[in-house]
Amino acid sequence: MRRLLFALLLLPALALADGSTRKIGVVEEYAITSFPLFGALVTPSDTVALATPGTVRADAAGAVTVVCVGNAITDEITLNLVAGEFAPCLVSYVFDTGTDAITLHVFY
Repeated sequence: MRRLLFALLLLPALALADGSTRKIGVVEEYAITSFPLFGALVTPSDTVALATPGTVRADAAGAVTVVCVGNAITDEITLNLVAGEFAPCLVSYVFDTGTDAITLHVFY
């Protein structure tokens, strides 16, 4: 049940019976209104932000050091992701230092 509830929280919009939708997640000015349409390969950098914040996926297991949207650049966190796992937040930076996962993608 816990996994199902977490999965439902990741859904970007809730479809209502009348066919309309309601936003169910907003982070600062970034409204989650649909599934990602674009993706790009990530080159980790200690100084350059992602061109567009998004969710990061690791193709292979490893550590990924990121800054979530809304946090200061000094508030980085290190996530230990398994292959195919997504970071649980919108990411603005993927740092080279502390990241050993290879082949990272950002979806936005």
